[in-house]
Amino acid sequence: METPSMWLSRIATAGLALAALSCTAASPMTCPSSITDAHGKHPLANVSVYDGPPEGMADLIPVPDGKMDRWDIDPRMDPYLICSYAGVKQPVEIHEKGAKACFAADKPARAWCR
Repeated sequence: METPSMWLSRIATAGLALAALSCTAASPMTCPSSITDAHGKHPLANVSVYDGPPEGMADLIPVPDGKMDRWDIDPRMDPYLICSYAGVKQPVEIHEKGAKACFAADKPARAWCR
């Protein structure tokens, strides 16, 4: 069973990862290939792109593009890149305002928007 301190550690790790990602809007935003907390290293397991906050459940469908998936973002959309990690309940959410497309590949696992 997870204790409150373990739960807070996971949220803090996700928050720090998100803060680190949010500091440079000029460069493409990416999901880290893994995150590390007190329980070890957690690899990127799944990527989703939403139009608006994930609570609205507007999960966009990717277009297969060779060895990766691509999401084409309409200028009227409000994209969020959602990065889920193995063994971590809380995903990292990255608000990708202004992105024109998002991409995900699995070897190695990575995702980004630009």
